[in-house]
Amino acid sequence: MAKPTQIDWSDLLAGPFTWSKQEITAPWTMVCENLAGMSHVKITAKGDWALPHHAPAKLGPDGGPAPVSNAVLPELAREPFGALIGKIGGASAGFMPLPAPAAAPLTGAAAAWPPQIDQPFLIGTSCIFAAPSNMIGPLYIGFNCITRPICVETLEITVQGAILSP
Repeated sequence: MAKPTQIDWSDLLAGPFTWSKQEITAPWTMVCENLAGMSHVKITAKGDWALPHHAPAKLGPDGGPAPVSNAVLPELAREPFGALIGKIGGASAGFMPLPAPAAAPLTGAAAAWPPQIDQPFLIGTSCIFAAPSNMIGPLYIGFNCITRPICVETLEITVQGAILSP
């Protein structure tokens, strides 16, 4: 039986990205300035937060059930409400991504994987992916819900990268 490939992960941040007792109103927050040059990316997260106007009272990186059907981003409609999400590149100001390429129309979670430039994807507690070949730009994080503010009690995110030979 062949042994799995050993991946030598490198930290892409000087330390974990952290929030403590923060009220988040922005759709996206930059966590890592540039992911260019990485063939693979690993993101891990822990913490808890709440949306004052929605149940359940506490959520974490893996989210929970949606209180109403239209409470999440349309691109991630099949993913848990309030879950930690990310995107590579694009702008920090809006919920709506650039239109997806014609070959990959957005139809829920399946269209969001593997991550594509300016397309939201699920991070949850842990996320590892092969980077898009044209990947350049920052890693943003957000939450799979339209409602703001989000009251973050604690959040800690680590971002690592690797360069694997083809």
